[in-house]
Amino acid sequence: MGVKSYCYKSVYNSVVDSFTFNDIEFIDYQWQVYKIYDNKPSTAILPGPLNAVGAKPTSGFRSLNGTDQQLFDIPQSPTQTTSSLQIASTTDIRYHAGATNTLFRNLTASNFSSYTGGFTINFATGSVNYTAAYVADYSIRGNLIFDAQPRLISNLISNQTGKSSFETLDNPYAREWTQSGTRTGLGRVSQNNNTRHETILTGSNPLPNSDFFAIFGQYHDHGLDFLDKGNDGTVLIPLLPGDQLYKAGSTTNFMALSRGNTVRVRLGEGSKDSLLTELGLDQYALTQTWDVDNENAAVGRVGFTTIANGGNVVLNDQIITIPTGSTLNQVVDAFNKQSPFTGVIASIGSNAVLKLSPRNGKSFNFTSAFVDLNQTYGSTFSHGIFLREYKANGDLTGAMLTGSNNGIARWTDLKNNALQIGLVIHDIDVSSVPLVEVIPVGKPGAGRLGFVTLNKISGEKGYIFDTALLTADSVLVKSGSAFMIDLANNWRGATRPAGESQFNANGDLKDASVLNLHTVGGDGRANENLGLTSLHQIFANAHNAILEQLEVNISEYQKLNRGFTMSGEEKLEAAKLVTEQFYQHHVFQEYARRITPDLGAFAGVSAGFNPSILAEFASSTFRFGHSQLSETLAMANINPETGIALTEGKKDIPLLQAFLAPQLYTDKSAAEIVAGTSNQVGNLTDEYVTNTLRNALVGLPLDLAALNIGRGQDSGISSLNQARREMQAFLRNIRLTPGTTATNQTNNGIDARLAAQEANLRPYVSWRDFGNHLLHSNSLKGFIMAYSRDAILSSYSNNTSLNYWNNLQASNNAADASTYVAALSSAADAAILDNNFMGNAWTGTSVNALDPNYQGTSGNQDFQKISLWIGGLAEARVPGGMLGPTHNFIYSYQMQQLERGDENYYLSKLGGTDLLASIQGKVLADLVMESTGVRHLYHKIFAVNDADYELDSESNLEFNSNAALSAATKTVTDIFGVSQTVGLAGYVNDVFIGNGGNYLDARGELNPNGIGNASEMFGGTDDADTIKGLGGDDCIWGDGGNDVAYGGTGNDFIDGGTGNDNIFGEAGNDLLRGGDGNDDMFGGSENDDMYGGEGNDFIDGGTGSDDINGQAGNDQLFGGDDVDTLKGGEGNDKLYGEAGSDVLTGGMGNDSFYFDQPLATTGIDRITDFSPNLDKLVLSSVIYSQLSINGIGVNQFESIAGSSTANVIAEATRSSTRIVYNSNNGSLSYDIDGAGTSPGVQIATLSKFNAYFPSDVLSAQALFPILTASDFIIIG
Repeated sequence: MGVKSYCYKSVYNSVVDSFTFNDIEFIDYQWQVYKIYDNKPSTAILPGPLNAVGAKPTSGFRSLNGTDQQLFDIPQSPTQTTSSLQIASTTDIRYHAGATNTLFRNLTASNFSSYTGGFTINFATGSVNYTAAYVADYSIRGNLIFDAQPRLISNLISNQTGKSSFETLDNPYAREWTQSGTRTGLGRVSQNNNTRHETILTGSNPLPNSDFFAIFGQYHDHGLDFLDKGNDGTVLIPLLPGDQLYKAGSTTNFMALSRGNTVRVRLGEGSKDSLLTELGLDQYALTQTWDVDNENAAVGRVGFTTIANGGNVVLNDQIITIPTGSTLNQVVDAFNKQSPFTGVIASIGSNAVLKLSPRNGKSFNFTSAFVDLNQTYGSTFSHGIFLREYKANGDLTGAMLTGSNNGIARWTDLKNNALQIGLVIHDIDVSSVPLVEVIPVGKPGAGRLGFVTLNKISGEKGYIFDTALLTADSVLVKSGSAFMIDLANNWRGATRPAGESQFNANGDLKDASVLNLHTVGGDGRANENLGLTSLHQIFANAHNAILEQLEVNISEYQKLNRGFTMSGEEKLEAAKLVTEQFYQHHVFQEYARRITPDLGAFAGVSAGFNPSILAEFASSTFRFGHSQLSETLAMANINPETGIALTEGKKDIPLLQAFLAPQLYTDKSAAEIVAGTSNQVGNLTDEYVTNTLRNALVGLPLDLAALNIGRGQDSGISSLNQARREMQAFLRNIRLTPGTTATNQTNNGIDARLAAQEANLRPYVSWRDFGNHLLHSNSLKGFIMAYSRDAILSSYSNNTSLNYWNNLQASNNAADASTYVAALSSAADAAILDNNFMGNAWTGTSVNALDPNYQGTSGNQDFQKISLWIGGLAEARVPGGMLGPTHNFIYSYQMQQLERGDENYYLSKLGGTDLLASIQGKVLADLVMESTGVRHLYHKIFAVNDADYELDSESNLEFNSNAALSAATKTVTDIFGVSQTVGLAGYVNDVFIGNGGNYLDARGELNPNGIGNASEMFGGTDDADTIKGLGGDDCIWGDGGNDVAYGGTGNDFIDGGTGNDNIFGEAGNDLLRGGDGNDDMFGGSENDDMYGGEGNDFIDGGTGSDDINGQAGNDQLFGGDDVDTLKGGEGNDKLYGEAGSDVLTGGMGNDSFYFDQPLATTGIDRITDFSPNLDKLVLSSVIYSQLSINGIGVNQFESIAGSSTANVIAEATRSSTRIVYNSNNGSLSYDIDGAGTSPGVQIATLSKFNAYFPSDVLSAQALFPILTASDFIIIG
């Protein structure tokens, strides 16, 4: 095996344009907390002269497995840096919540269903028979279950055969859920959110989802949960003769669902035999099957008082050390310290014996739950070390591992990279990452990394460096991670002769050609499909490009700080931090808030929020993405010179071919997939699933819809109605708890937005009620046939014998199948017409819905059995969202746990840094383009816009006047096959103007957002372009040259690129970026986010509450009307808050804060980082008429240590005083008369500030500035 010489060099651009010196110092301090203070912020000394102890709880670097996230080091108030909250016990579900290899938790009670009578398979003949006495019980584990229902339900409900494109494609105006039924959709928009930096992402001009949205969702999901399978048996789903996949005479007419593993007490190899004997566990053995309703405990024997000969016990793959001399209580404590990772609680049973009790029916999540980009970095230390690039001497470069030509890393690259640190892994290790540790002092090879082994008899730890060199008396300890989970069917290579192993004696394949092509990442599912693989490459590329930019800025920093260095490990952690925080920002702001309107603004981390993944979320709700995939993986042809997708020569492939096909993935694939999928409309989020996923998943007769239904049953997930009932009760109990509403909500992990969903979670009272709330009303019949089959055939058919229908359904006679299908359909039609079957509609209001006793159930009750996954998908949507109320609550609840239950959430972590503004000023499309080389994507990459225009295209039209353009039309065919007349776009006197008339959206629907509101993408050139966007949510890329861009109405995105640009946002909530050059930017009306980029920029927010960032250069920032936020960034900036109570941050450099507005009792600006002797407070002599143009005299300024109470203004003590500063609370006021008879008018508040570490606002190092008269300038 050859050793590759590694030295990374990114061929891509960093999504972070530049790291300021403040950023570098901030990152370096995170490293100090991580290394010097062992990642314990409360013990860390903060930068500054006071040596204050106690950094922000968010300080340090996140561990890969999330065990540093315990949520008990959280400030109780803005003045505290530590918390009095204590861990109740190591068996508390909050202990290590969200860490890798901890348990899923439940929002509703587990419900493992059982039934009597069902279709079974005769494996000898392949025949399917109905067996009346057959009992299937999902609470019994370790066995084989026959259950045909998941496939039957899928065929009756999820089959989209025969549906039109209008029915299957995503529709932002899909029907919405109301208490009495549904209404025409008002458009998907997160109107209930009031957070910054999402204004252009969830505008009032909704566009359909792109296929990239679905692919990203799968990538995101893989970073949240993985349920291991195989120990608990199999569910076989028989295919009945009427099924399109059934093959007469075949012995494999079934689908197989590997059951999810649940917790048991498994004492593994490597446990010390004599220690097990002392504990009385040496005779304990697992049964083949078990019932989760039983205790299933391992109980020791009476015997010891103290452990005579300690050692290691392996419990559920975790090593537990029991020291010699341990008492029974100490033994219990030792087991319970690992309880979060074993799922077992130790206690002292009767007769004073050790008792190990599993959390029955619970399952482990083998992925870190946090939104931490573990898909790139891994969820365990052992996995992560193999993904990092090493030099030949074993030192880290700081980069993530890549393949040849900076392509995605493959299995062969990972094995070669491991050799650089002296570790040898083999092909047989691909499905399980060995446990790796730093060898402790006293052991051979101390300080090196080694694979952990345990002696089978003594349990003693050992270390090896080659997994093939394991001795016969030892066992190789596994980490719980897998290098690869999804492998091509032929991954073992060429077939060998009968009886010959495909592996050599050392564990390497004899033919590794296929396996070596498999890609590697932090999650083992990277090869599941090509779209997913592309996301793995994109974020690895992003890390390496960010690292390269960081090194450039470090070199600049070192010129002023010559002793400063960063090791390869620190660089890796730094680039990881930035990439992770960027990913986290856009998961919540672009992805999650596109799905739900009920993810409220971030309100701080709180111990009431538990980031562990819900079983309902993992096994049901977040499988909604399966309904979004199209039949085709869109892949565009890219111009290699420009990076722009070509309209001709598409490279689309059928979805089926994209699964488990690493051999098809090339260095160009990521760019081709991104350009293609971002421009193709995805499927509607509903109960329908595309035929490839229902009939041929990964090339086998598998049905993803059926598997999802089966997974919910196997995981004990409650039915739709029971889940609604319990979730509403959860919210009701919080509402009725005595005390303060907000406190009760926070303590229970919800906020007002989640609490407001209570009424919409009322249980359905009848089939009619359920049917009235469906997204597709015609699906009701399928649900009745699927879930009320026995009742309707018994009551509405010509034969009341269920035995007759069961035998007919199992018959191989095609005529019998047709008879059965016709009878079932006819019976459903009759049932729908029968009020006694359908029951009553819901008659109440939202207020009535809060009362569980308001209206009882009626009619047939089989609707109570509808599964959570498919029933929730079929619900009409909550207003503004893309899910029905059931899945919407589970999704928004889970995402809020991940947001407010994460000490490293980006808004907490990066608060007060320039880096935060750099991240917030970019959209996900920026990172995707920079990491693939693609250009001119629509800025909302999860949506498909209405039209794209490249200004250098020879096909562009030219008109001699605006009137001629407005009159120009063409005829097109819409989605319904109807001819329509639409408007055009083109040049008028060298100005490119968008379409202001009729248009078809990406689905082919005419004017879904109104005439003149086409959302268009304009790709500029390197020349001086002038572009007018008109209506709609437009995207303008200026590129090079001195451009002029107008957004028009709508929520627009404009990036000027290089050059001195003039940018006008005009009406709408716009995101405006100047880019490099000296730019003039005008926000116009509404709430704009504006970023100057590098250069000396002029930025005017206009009306609305704007967020204005000057960034690098000497900028002039004007807030305009309303409450604005102005941040100067690097350079000597001038900040004018103007009207409203604005927040002003100068940033690095000598900044000036201007006060030139008429005095008022409102409009008090807050300056967050004033530095005396460097920054200046500039007052207009026109407004502050008692001050001399020559400056403030010594007697005209007075600093008084007045009351520290907020908003208390100190009064002058001298008649000559005009400017009064309260050094106890930072209030700055103007006293017109100077007599002290009135407190004057407050004009500003200066915040506490730590000049040595600007992001610190809480510690003793953060002080109110000490002002003198020299800090003021008076201008005419």
